[in-house]
Amino acid sequence: MYYYVEEYIRLSTQKEIESDGYYHITLTANEEGIITHSIQTIWTGYTKTKPEREIRKGRLFTHPMDVKNNLENILEQSCVIVNTENDLFSFFLYGGHAMIEKSIAEKHLFDLIKNKECMRDSSHSGFATVEKSKMQHAPSKKLRMEILSRDNFRCRSCGRSPSDYVDVELHVHHIIPWGIGGITELENLITICKTCHDGLSPHYYPKLSNLQKNKALTGIEKANNYNNNMYNYQCKLAQFIKDDD
Repeated sequence: MYYYVEEYIRLSTQKEIESDGYYHITLTANEEGIITHSIQTIWTGYTKTKPEREIRKGRLFTHPMDVKNNLENILEQSCVIVNTENDLFSFFLYGGHAMIEKSIAEKHLFDLIKNKECMRDSSHSGFATVEKSKMQHAPSKKLRMEILSRDNFRCRSCGRSPSDYVDVELHVHHIIPWGIGGITELENLITICKTCHDGLSPHYYPKLSNLQKNKALTGIEKANNYNNNMYNYQCKLAQFIKDDD
């Protein structure tokens, strides 16, 4: 136990080495114990397919300590510096934020940092790797019912419902239209009736996002969410190590 604490302190306090740069990578897990990762990226181009998607790759930071200090001082989230393969192994045991030296990341985490087709998530807070289910235009039957149920089977624009008016036909609408890069996910879909849908001109009406029930997280909520996901990651790793013994 003391070894893990001491090792984490070492990674948290060590400085960067002379390098061409560092990648910022984050490891956490959700409530189901599924490990997730994120990486700071930069734009490298667009796809030739329709709708057009961005191509992005991992961003290199030449001053990793600045990123680390911002995370710790502004967001109050710890960050470690990974300079060697042994450091990387230790980071995998803890999760969270890490600034990982270029050669180490390119050798062991190339799939994370290479060029990938990406889409902007509906919160506009970042980008996500394209998922086939989110690329299709029409939502699945299960997702459509989830949207309708979340919105109480009522138009989020005019408030009318088929239970009150027999002429009402409900549609599931992309807030950011699919044709301009909007994705088919819970946060980008909203229930509106056919009358309101037909009346949209232009089809992209940003104010609909204000009617969406899933509001953006506050700073405190984001911090709590990150801490919970860190705890989930460490529980998952502890269980994995126990099962492997």
